[in-house]
Amino acid sequence: MVPALVFFLSFDQKRAHGTSLMCVLMLAASGLAVYASHGYIRIGFALVIAVGGVMGAMVGARVACIMNNALLRKVFAVFVLLVGCYMILIGAGVIAVPHSGTKLALDTARQVATAVSIGLLTGFLSALLGIGGGVVMVPAMVLLLGVNQQLAQGISLTAMLPTAFSGMLMHAKMGNVQGRVGLWIGLGAVVGALIGSWGAAQIHPTVLQIIFGCLLLWTCTALWLKRDKAC
Repeated sequence: MVPALVFFLSFDQKRAHGTSLMCVLMLAASGLAVYASHGYIRIGFALVIAVGGVMGAMVGARVACIMNNALLRKVFAVFVLLVGCYMILIGAGVIAVPHSGTKLALDTARQVATAVSIGLLTGFLSALLGIGGGVVMVPAMVLLLGVNQQLAQGISLTAMLPTAFSGMLMHAKMGNVQGRVGLWIGLGAVVGALIGSWGAAQIHPTVLQIIFGCLLLWTCTALWLKRDKAC
């Protein structure tokens, strides 16, 4: 969404980040309903992540305010490159991670600390880069907790709601949210989220990881090659 706003609507990077968070709220709510129907959510775990996410988002939005657009875009590009390569290697079986399937509980201090840490990092990068959190949260849960791809995506949608909302509020105060554009894109995203979340439940987790990684590699390349227009 961020690259699309920059490329097709000529948004600057900060305004694209803020507006994308508004759209993320709408698509997360709609997609979450389908994931829930397949049992791919864990409310308690998602809420713990969200607590850390809200705190991280407050810091991330402040940092975004003092960074220039070119640097912010390159930071985003490098980040998605690393995440994309990692997800492809996991999906192809090159990197092995322990799997717990769909079992996930907060019954130890380590698991709670892991959940909060994932939330802090997700919230910070969500507000800083306008990525909604999925590209941070999903790989973190797959790697650190061994959950399958669908469950990781369902949890990320649940935790994304308060995280994205807090980041959007911070950006709105700084004038980085274009409400009318966000509403129209968000309505389209709702339709896409309903179709996409249904399809995700039908696809093997490793295939989803490879698709996800390839999309991030394309995004990284496009962002890195993008040049700011002269003033």
